[in-house]
Amino acid sequence: MPGLKIYERPDVIELHKMSLNARDVAASIAEFSEFEVTGYRTGIAEVWRAQNRSPDNFIVNARFDGANFNTGVSLIQSHIDLTGVKKPIETIFEPSDCLRLQFRLSGKSTDCHADGSTSDVRMPSVLLTYLPKGANLHQVVSAGENWHTMTFSFPRLLVSTLLEGQRGGVEQSLKELLDSEKPMLHWQMPLTPDQRAILNGICKTPLRGALKARYLEAKSIELLCLALYDFKGADGKGDAGGIPLNQQDQSNLRLARDILSREFRTPLTLDELARRVGLNRRKLAQGFKQIFHSTVYGYCIRLRMEEARRLLVDKGICVTEVAFEVGYQDPSSFTKAFKQYFNVLPKEFRNRAFDSRDARVDL
Repeated sequence: MPGLKIYERPDVIELHKMSLNARDVAASIAEFSEFEVTGYRTGIAEVWRAQNRSPDNFIVNARFDGANFNTGVSLIQSHIDLTGVKKPIETIFEPSDCLRLQFRLSGKSTDCHADGSTSDVRMPSVLLTYLPKGANLHQVVSAGENWHTMTFSFPRLLVSTLLEGQRGGVEQSLKELLDSEKPMLHWQMPLTPDQRAILNGICKTPLRGALKARYLEAKSIELLCLALYDFKGADGKGDAGGIPLNQQDQSNLRLARDILSREFRTPLTLDELARRVGLNRRKLAQGFKQIFHSTVYGYCIRLRMEEARRLLVDKGICVTEVAFEVGYQDPSSFTKAFKQYFNVLPKEFRNRAFDSRDARVDL
């Protein structure tokens, strides 16, 4: 049975054989030590909880909500409490002939790829993954935080059908990749406000039964299309009319993105960033927007606001302290930027999050 196998090594706790089936994941957790698993159905979704009955074990509780559709599309939402964990957690994603779209909403990890390379994933992020058999993806999850993901699985044939008839550009390249005998894809981008809004709608929809199934499936496809649109810039061509970017340019632009992701609290000027990555100002500004569908400034604002949201909701830090933490010297400037980004004041945003924490709607 696919699912989750957990055991300890001296330096890491391993969770093996990640499945997109909520029942399998929860049932496999039950095989490990002191977990008690309960499950129930809500509409088309399966909800499973794993409660740790022993204070000596490393996970306090875990919750998995899943839904499967006739087209083969499936989704699972995972909440795992890792606040009491002292060691990192390692998950292994095994290929299942599906394109995997995962939204990391909380928790941090280091992803280890089949070619030996690694990449740090800071939340909130979007990961698009397709791996051939034998090329598993290892993810080392940081200890001491809550792990919250929403993962969508799309059959390869369905994705190829969506891309049918596309001529040139990344759509054709992606279709050729998925249709090849040994496809491999692992791509990461920050979560966008549009994607977050769709995820919130999925969690809070009042629909039930067949209507809910159609709604969730449609939103799943919408999220895939948005991810593919963002992925479109990854080949350096973007939309028609963009400036030409060779491989070195693209590498330098990804370096610029990584620098911003690390240093968004004290961002560089455009000229300073251009000098650090070896590009001129024009190519940096236009190329960044072409590949990542955002200006350099807009990308920094997004990172600042998402970090502020995390601090407000997950850490319960006061607004003034959050402002300083994300790089604002003037709390009023931070409040204005937050209101413009989320359409709500930061204090009100935090209060709403706390009020709804115990009343979360299932998938």
